[in-house]
Amino acid sequence: MHTACFRLKRVPAPVLWWKGALLIQEKTVKFWEKYKNVNLLHILEKNKTFNKFLQGWLEKKRNYFCSSPDRETFHRRLMWFYLPFIPFYINASPGKLLNWDILERRDFFIKHSVPRVIDVGMQDGYFVRELKKNGIDAVGVDSVKMLVNYAKKKDPSGEYYHCFAEELPFPDSTFQTAICSHLLEHVFKPEDVLKEVRRILKPGGKIIVVVPFNLDIEPTHLREYKNKEAIEKEVGRFFKIENYLERIGAGHGCIGIKVD
Repeated sequence: MHTACFRLKRVPAPVLWWKGALLIQEKTVKFWEKYKNVNLLHILEKNKTFNKFLQGWLEKKRNYFCSSPDRETFHRRLMWFYLPFIPFYINASPGKLLNWDILERRDFFIKHSVPRVIDVGMQDGYFVRELKKNGIDAVGVDSVKMLVNYAKKKDPSGEYYHCFAEELPFPDSTFQTAICSHLLEHVFKPEDVLKEVRRILKPGGKIIVVVPFNLDIEPTHLREYKNKEAIEKEVGRFFKIENYLERIGAGHGCIGIKVD
């Protein structure tokens, strides 16, 4: 026993953490495969004790992310949080789900996008692939490297970049359309993202923003855009609002135009 403890102490902390993360990931995959067709969360939410625990945990996590002293710390905390749940996020990504919400967003983006298009916070790159299938030149970026690698594997000839939405690796006035779908509620400072998107859009270019109506049960949803006024106030600081959409899939949003 003492020998085992001695050996354990000699193992570097990052190695121990990584082995623990891999174990959690393995358990998560097995759990997902077993219950992927059962809405366990919906069942558990009806339990008052569990729901109280869930809301407390969500508030604690959101406060933890929001208390980050700077963007670098925020991103680091976010990435460490995501790591054990990557299999879940991949299985819940647009290209895997293909539910009515995803399909409605897809059709909306195809209808309103003018090439060249960038999908900021692309997740698994599904919308980029669908735009390309419809003859619309598009690229995607995401801050989760595993999702970017997944997108490249699905579309080897596509352009997918690992970067943060606040630091896009493109020159000024590169794109005609920018899609920010279920992104603003996740980021440290939405104004930094919108300012950066404005930079890479051409004059007269458009931003398509879609956000959920509420925080839901996602711990990385840090802010709510409950109504038209909330989303127009956020986006309208950097773009001229051309149109507000009461419903785009399971959320709502707007189209803004870059005006010099």
